[in-house]
Amino acid sequence: RDTKWKSVTNQLSPEVEPEHVVVTKVFVIYAAKDYPFYERLTAQARTAKLQVEFDHMEVKQPWFAAWKAQCRTRIYECDGAIVLVSRNTIDGGIDWELECARLFGMPILGVNVDKDQRGSVSKEPPGWVVIDGGDWPGIARFIQSVKGPLLPHIEGWPTCSLQWPHQAA
Repeated sequence: RDTKWKSVTNQLSPEVEPEHVVVTKVFVIYAAKDYPFYERLTAQARTAKLQVEFDHMEVKQPWFAAWKAQCRTRIYECDGAIVLVSRNTIDGGIDWELECARLFGMPILGVNVDKDQRGSVSKEPPGWVVIDGGDWPGIARFIQSVKGPLLPHIEGWPTCSLQWPHQAA
Protein backbone atom coordinates (compact mmCIF):
# COMPACT_ATOMS: atom_id res chain seq x y z
CA ARG A 1 0.00 0.00 0.00
CA ASP A 2 2.77 2.50 0.87
CA THR A 3 4.68 1.64 -2.31
CA LYS A 4 1.66 2.42 -4.48
CA TRP A 5 1.12 5.79 -2.75
CA LYS A 6 4.81 6.74 -3.09
CA SER A 7 4.78 6.10 -6.84
CA VAL A 8 1.74 8.37 -7.26
CA THR A 9 3.40 11.02 -5.07
CA ASN A 10 6.57 10.87 -7.18
CA GLN A 11 4.52 11.49 -10.31
CA LEU A 12 3.12 14.66 -8.74
CA SER A 13 6.46 15.78 -7.33
CA PRO A 14 7.29 19.49 -7.74
CA GLU A 15 10.86 18.55 -8.74
CA VAL A 16 9.49 17.38 -12.11
CA GLU A 17 9.35 20.41 -14.36
CA PRO A 18 6.44 20.61 -16.78
CA GLU A 19 7.30 20.79 -20.47
CA HIS A 20 7.78 24.41 -21.52
CA VAL A 21 5.92 25.57 -24.58
CA VAL A 22 7.55 28.33 -26.60
CA VAL A 23 4.94 30.57 -28.14
CA THR A 24 5.98 32.69 -31.08
CA LYS A 25 4.66 36.27 -31.07
CA VAL A 26 3.99 37.72 -34.51
CA PHE A 27 2.86 41.28 -35.17
CA VAL A 28 0.47 41.49 -38.13
CA ILE A 29 0.48 44.69 -40.15
CA TYR A 30 -2.47 45.32 -42.44
CA ALA A 31 -4.76 48.03 -43.80
CA ALA A 32 -7.98 48.41 -41.78
CA LYS A 33 -10.03 47.24 -44.77
CA ASP A 34 -8.10 43.96 -44.73
CA TYR A 35 -9.24 42.89 -41.25
CA PRO A 36 -11.09 39.84 -42.68
CA PHE A 37 -7.71 38.56 -43.93
CA TYR A 38 -6.27 38.99 -40.42
CA GLU A 39 -9.15 36.91 -39.06
CA ARG A 40 -8.49 34.23 -41.69
CA LEU A 41 -4.79 34.13 -40.77
CA THR A 42 -5.55 33.65 -37.08
CA ALA A 43 -8.16 30.97 -37.86
CA GLN A 44 -5.68 29.06 -40.03
CA ALA A 45 -3.10 29.16 -37.24
CA ARG A 46 -5.64 27.84 -34.73
CA THR A 47 -6.67 25.05 -37.11
CA ALA A 48 -3.02 24.11 -37.65
CA LYS A 49 -2.48 24.21 -33.85
CA LEU A 50 0.55 26.47 -34.25
CA GLN A 51 2.02 27.80 -31.03
CA VAL A 52 1.65 31.43 -32.09
CA GLU A 53 0.18 34.57 -30.60
CA PHE A 54 -0.76 37.33 -33.02
CA ASP A 55 -0.77 41.00 -32.14
CA HIS A 56 -1.96 43.93 -34.24
CA MET A 57 -3.16 47.50 -34.18
CA GLU A 58 -6.66 47.46 -35.61
CA VAL A 59 -7.09 51.24 -35.51
CA LYS A 60 -4.42 53.21 -37.40
CA GLN A 61 -3.69 56.55 -35.68
CA PRO A 62 0.01 57.28 -36.27
CA TRP A 63 -0.52 61.01 -35.74
CA PHE A 64 -1.03 60.41 -31.98
CA ALA A 65 2.10 60.03 -29.84
CA ALA A 66 0.33 57.64 -27.44
CA TRP A 67 -0.72 55.39 -30.34
CA LYS A 68 2.85 55.37 -31.64
CA ALA A 69 4.23 54.46 -28.22
CA GLN A 70 1.76 51.60 -27.78
CA CYS A 71 2.37 50.35 -31.31
CA ARG A 72 6.16 50.52 -30.90
CA THR A 73 5.99 48.54 -27.65
CA ARG A 74 3.73 45.88 -29.13
CA ILE A 75 5.96 45.45 -32.19
CA TYR A 76 9.09 45.29 -30.03
CA GLU A 77 7.60 42.46 -27.95
CA CYS A 78 7.12 40.29 -31.05
CA ASP A 79 9.50 37.83 -32.71
CA GLY A 80 8.59 38.74 -36.29
CA ALA A 81 6.04 40.53 -38.46
CA ILE A 82 3.65 39.53 -41.21
CA VAL A 83 2.39 42.21 -43.58
CA LEU A 84 -0.91 41.45 -45.28
CA VAL A 85 -0.52 43.05 -48.71
CA SER A 86 -3.52 43.96 -50.88
CA ARG A 87 -4.77 46.73 -53.13
CA ASN A 88 -5.70 48.55 -49.86
CA THR A 89 -2.17 48.48 -48.46
CA ILE A 90 -0.65 51.51 -50.21
CA ASP A 91 -3.34 53.81 -48.74
CA GLY A 92 -3.95 51.79 -45.57
CA GLY A 93 -1.78 53.77 -43.14
CA ILE A 94 0.62 50.92 -42.37
CA ASP A 95 3.89 52.67 -43.22
CA TRP A 96 4.71 53.65 -39.64
CA GLU A 97 4.18 50.10 -38.31
CA LEU A 98 6.25 48.63 -41.12
CA GLU A 99 9.05 51.14 -40.53
CA CYS A 100 9.17 50.25 -36.81
CA ALA A 101 9.36 46.51 -37.54
CA ARG A 102 12.15 47.21 -40.05
CA LEU A 103 14.09 49.38 -37.59
CA PHE A 104 13.86 46.68 -34.90
CA GLY A 105 15.52 44.33 -37.37
CA MET A 106 12.87 41.66 -37.08
CA PRO A 107 12.08 39.16 -39.85
CA ILE A 108 9.20 40.43 -41.99
CA LEU A 109 7.09 38.34 -44.36
CA GLY A 110 4.74 39.87 -46.91
CA VAL A 111 1.60 37.88 -47.69
CA ASN A 112 -0.34 38.89 -50.80
CA VAL A 113 -3.98 38.38 -49.82
CA ASP A 114 -5.69 39.86 -52.89
CA LYS A 115 -6.13 37.27 -55.64
CA ASP A 116 -7.32 39.80 -58.23
CA GLN A 117 -4.66 42.49 -57.85
CA ARG A 118 -1.20 42.36 -56.31
CA GLY A 119 -0.69 45.02 -53.68
CA SER A 120 2.45 46.89 -52.73
CA VAL A 121 3.95 48.91 -49.89
CA SER A 122 5.46 52.37 -50.24
CA LYS A 123 8.90 51.32 -48.92
CA GLU A 124 9.90 47.67 -49.08
CA PRO A 125 12.10 46.44 -46.22
CA PRO A 126 15.50 44.93 -47.12
CA GLY A 127 15.19 41.26 -47.99
CA TRP A 128 11.46 41.68 -48.51
CA VAL A 129 9.76 38.44 -49.53
CA VAL A 130 6.11 38.35 -50.53
CA ILE A 131 4.31 35.03 -50.83
CA ASP A 132 0.79 34.18 -51.94
CA GLY A 133 -1.90 34.21 -49.24
CA GLY A 134 -2.85 30.66 -50.20
CA ASP A 135 0.64 29.41 -49.32
CA TRP A 136 -0.23 28.37 -45.77
CA PRO A 137 2.80 26.03 -45.48
CA GLY A 138 5.05 29.02 -46.30
CA ILE A 139 3.34 31.19 -43.69
CA ALA A 140 3.60 28.42 -41.09
CA ARG A 141 7.32 27.93 -41.89
CA PHE A 142 7.93 31.65 -41.36
CA ILE A 143 6.09 31.61 -38.02
CA GLN A 144 8.05 28.57 -36.85
CA SER A 145 11.35 30.08 -38.01
CA VAL A 146 11.09 33.19 -35.81
CA LYS A 147 10.65 31.37 -32.48
CA GLY A 148 12.52 32.49 -29.43
CA PRO A 149 14.08 35.74 -28.30
CA LEU A 150 15.13 37.76 -31.29
CA LEU A 151 16.26 41.11 -30.00
CA PRO A 152 18.72 41.91 -27.22
CA HIS A 153 17.79 44.47 -24.59
CA ILE A 154 17.95 47.90 -26.20
CA GLU A 155 18.41 51.08 -24.17
CA GLY A 156 15.63 53.42 -25.29
CA TRP A 157 13.55 52.96 -28.39
CA PRO A 158 14.73 53.65 -31.92
CA THR A 159 12.94 56.53 -33.51
CA CYS A 160 10.69 55.64 -36.40
CA SER A 161 11.44 58.50 -38.75
CA LEU A 162 8.31 58.43 -40.86
CA GLN A 163 6.53 61.77 -41.10
CA TRP A 164 2.86 62.08 -42.00
CA PRO A 165 1.65 64.91 -44.28
CA HIS A 166 -0.64 66.42 -41.62
CA GLN A 167 2.10 66.47 -38.90
CA ALA A 168 4.03 69.64 -38.22
CA ALA A 169 7.63 69.22 -39.34
